Amino acid sequence: MSKNVIIQPDEENNGEEFWDALDDVECESLSDGAQAAIGALSCRADEVSVTKDVADELLEVFRALPGWSDGPEYAPHPLLFSLEASS
Repeated sequence: MSKNVIIQPDEENNGEEFWDALDDVECESLSDGAQAAIGALSCRADEVSVTKDVADELLEVFRALPGWSDGPEYAPHPLLFSLEASS
């Protein structure tokens, strides 16, 4: 059984340009899981849990947005991806 991926804002990276661009993402061509995650993140959710496939899909979208790689060296991206802890 594969673990889900947790996506959460990196508090060390303000990423204003990224967050503004995320609000304008056209979601119609994305999976339901990706659409739900973008909606939650746009509303500034503390974290979202998605499958690895959805995380890969989202990462592709996020990398194309302005501000994705504009953070400081210690926090280059506005979002952090991590594996969900086992229960």
